[in-house]
Amino acid sequence: MQNSKNIRLAVYAPIFTRPTETFIYDATRELADGGTEVEIFTASSPLPIERRFAPITEVPKPGKWSPGRIHRRLLRPINGRPEGSEAAQMQRDLLQRQLARFKPDVLLANYGQSGVLLSALAKETGIPLFVSFHGVDASRLGRNPDWQRRYRRMFTRTAVATGPSEYVRQRLIALGCPPERAHILHYGIRTDRIHYIAQRRDPEMLEVRFLFVGRLADKKDPISLLESFRLVVDSLVDMRPTLTIVGDGPLRDEVATKISELDLDDFVHLTGRQTHEEVIQHFANAHIYVQHSVIAPNGDEEGLPVSITEALAAGLPVVSTRHSGIPEAVREDVCGLLVDEKDVKGMAGAMIRLAREPGTCDRFGAAGRQLLEAEFSTPVVQERFKELLRTAMSA
Repeated sequence: MQNSKNIRLAVYAPIFTRPTETFIYDATRELADGGTEVEIFTASSPLPIERRFAPITEVPKPGKWSPGRIHRRLLRPINGRPEGSEAAQMQRDLLQRQLARFKPDVLLANYGQSGVLLSALAKETGIPLFVSFHGVDASRLGRNPDWQRRYRRMFTRTAVATGPSEYVRQRLIALGCPPERAHILHYGIRTDRIHYIAQRRDPEMLEVRFLFVGRLADKKDPISLLESFRLVVDSLVDMRPTLTIVGDGPLRDEVATKISELDLDDFVHLTGRQTHEEVIQHFANAHIYVQHSVIAPNGDEEGLPVSITEALAAGLPVVSTRHSGIPEAVREDVCGLLVDEKDVKGMAGAMIRLAREPGTCDRFGAAGRQLLEAEFSTPVVQERFKELLRTAMSA
């Protein structure tokens, strides 16, 4: 069988990459550094300087009033409707010319929507299609009948489909992916970058520092987290509890207003978006990691939050919710405590318990780091990634 170092991999992402998509960039970077010949194909590439990547080929989506798009639409009665739309077909035509130059062994589509876009191209060219789902594509879009139909057709042309957790893998199977083609592919965590701290707090320490890192969006439910933290502050009157919230998003103003309404201005620090290096430093300074993930009103769900796995890598005990793939990483009463979604009092109780039990925090932290090294560390995940690429090639 062809050695993984000789694989030529074409990676497609609608945007390569958004600030919150470190998991896509890191996985691709590691493959390239490990010897896989990688070229990025994307509609847009707003990479910051710290995420430079070459080669990158842009395959932009044509504008609504593009002459070529209008011309194709006028010819639809003669040529028929293309799969998806005229814009999608124009993107595929451009990409097909670029792929003919690169001659990849596997075509990797990030997100289910990208898989739908490229599945017709994979069928035409015979290039094996590897579709990587990440969360919203399997949850919110997976509830839409039109996307369900598109996914069913895509899966007939897909060699390998992956999700970051068994929860997402089961969603893919329910959407029509043959079980033997559906696989788990965790997000690899660079444990060499995240320093493990065995003992976070002296038993006599009165201060306790909570941390949340993530986009301020409905599925992260920062409002419920703040309501829980208000109860924590009321209970831990003999201590100095603080909560640092790192991230930005559509709920930023609502979060700031809620902090004031709950009279938490002296206890909550809202940092906004920060670099990954700054986030790692927050992990080093914190005592307990907290995240109240829920199913959003629009049906959006987590896959398996990278922030939680990074917190485990740092040796932080985790308090979170029984949501999506989170229980697969946060083993209850082993490396953290879990509550039901929207259980504000339950989450406050779990946070208070860990604040009062620094020994339990250290025990959970050690178990979390051990779990990360065994199942989520970059070397382990990269070997799995290469194995699945070989599986796609032989499909």
